[in-house]
Amino acid sequence: MRRRTVILAALVLVAAGGLLGALAWSRQCPIEVRVAAVEPSGMLDDAGGEMRTVTLNVINRDRVDVMFDAANGFEARLAAGDWMPVKYAFTVPRIPPGRQGSLLLLAPPATSACRLRLYYQTQIWKCRVMETLGVRGRTLVAKSHLLRKLVWPDELKTMPVPPRWRQTTIEAVIPENTISPPEPPKPARSDLNMHMQHTTPPRPFRA
Repeated sequence: MRRRTVILAALVLVAAGGLLGALAWSRQCPIEVRVAAVEPSGMLDDAGGEMRTVTLNVINRDRVDVMFDAANGFEARLAAGDWMPVKYAFTVPRIPPGRQGSLLLLAPPATSACRLRLYYQTQIWKCRVMETLGVRGRTLVAKSHLLRKLVWPDELKTMPVPPRWRQTTIEAVIPENTISPPEPPKPARSDLNMHMQHTTPPRPFRA
């Protein structure tokens, strides 16, 4: 009888400690964004400058999965320092703990940084408790029917329903050696023809 009481008390302490640690960890933003590559896109904007494709790595620093809502755009900081909103729909994939996902953006010429406003949610608190307890703690919880019923998550229902989106704004700075100066606008066809007429040498005179 005494042994059962000690085991039950230990299980309760383990579960309570895991819950407190999980709740404290869940308050932090677990998302990190890094620039992976910057390449020319082959597409021109309205001013004739070539836009660039920016590949970002979105890293999950949490102990549980992170899910993202669809986004309708981001902000790009131009060479002059002004932020310009860019309408560009994208979705960040669901990322397991400690892993990363790739995100491809189409940015204006001479973009020096990208500002993302992301809406995300993490797995429910039960998943966080299980990850916080570790293998030994989960083994102890599995031995108790009561604790297993209280804190063991359903594998098919690990995300909050309805979603509980949190908002975070993250800036990713593009390295300076990849920032190209804005190109001058290309001359119109009529101006180009006029320039060719003025620069074409006269034909030699034949008697």
